[in-house]
Amino acid sequence: MSVLGGPSLSRGAAEALDCELMTRLLAPHLDVRVVGARVLAIAPERRAVVAYDTAGPGGPGPRLIAKVYAEPGRAGRMHEVLGRLEALAIPAPRPVAHLPDLGISVFTAAEGRTLDRFDAAGRRAGVAAAAGWLARLHACRIELDRRLDLDRERTAVRIWAGQVAARHPAAAAAAERLLVRLEHGARTLRPSTAAPIHKDFHHQHCLVDHGRLVVIDLDEMREGDPAVDVAHFAANLRLLELREGGRGGGPGALETAFLDAHVARTGTRPGAVHRWFHAYTCLKIAGQLVRGRGPVPVPEGRDLERQLALILDEGMR
Repeated sequence: MSVLGGPSLSRGAAEALDCELMTRLLAPHLDVRVVGARVLAIAPERRAVVAYDTAGPGGPGPRLIAKVYAEPGRAGRMHEVLGRLEALAIPAPRPVAHLPDLGISVFTAAEGRTLDRFDAAGRRAGVAAAAGWLARLHACRIELDRRLDLDRERTAVRIWAGQVAARHPAAAAAAERLLVRLEHGARTLRPSTAAPIHKDFHHQHCLVDHGRLVVIDLDEMREGDPAVDVAHFAANLRLLELREGGRGGGPGALETAFLDAHVARTGTRPGAVHRWFHAYTCLKIAGQLVRGRGPVPVPEGRDLERQLALILDEGMR
């Protein structure tokens, strides 16, 4: 079994941690030596993320990230997406090497701080930059191999509600109420599949370095409705504000700043698809909270109870 999350990742897992081998494989693409490798994250049966420290001819080299995919073809498709974003000057990690035999894509590590690590003024500037990044992504032309599937998302919300009920029974009734609302709303919902979307866009996937915003973790990209990204980002901003008790402008201030910036860039105001996916994201966050996942820090004990109650209530807003 692979150290990177199960048999399905074993083909490239051991190789990804072999510094000498990775140095040889990267040689045609970059003049560096890989001097250190460490596992950053594992999504069992899907992918693993490895970070590399490198040394160049004159000193330290760039920090690199490798993603090892259980489905080897996914590495090539994601590598192509990064290359297309680079060609369009949409800030994202820069592709370095695609190693098809191992199902690995290597790219530069994005530098900077996530939006939650800034003060109030920095956050406002950051969410405005995020709105601009989204507007550029949604307006560009990138061919993607997946499309938003509302039936699949409806299945997902049922799974999340079940996770909340199983792991935190005190919140089961609130999760069920939100699920009923989502099921009812989905009957008449008609999201488009007209634009490239990130699908997992939130404040900890946005890094700012010297005023430049770079977006990471693009694995869920597909063709979909732009409102999905806008709602997902806004709901996660509400999570951030709920965690901090409205610090830096009062409840909803950061979400409002983001939505205002997005409307100013696109002229599109939140509608039915936004409202549905806002509630959807709140239930997704609840499922993440009870599983100890999602944007860090992961709450425990009474803080978990508080955040869970608040985000489920937010979904009913």
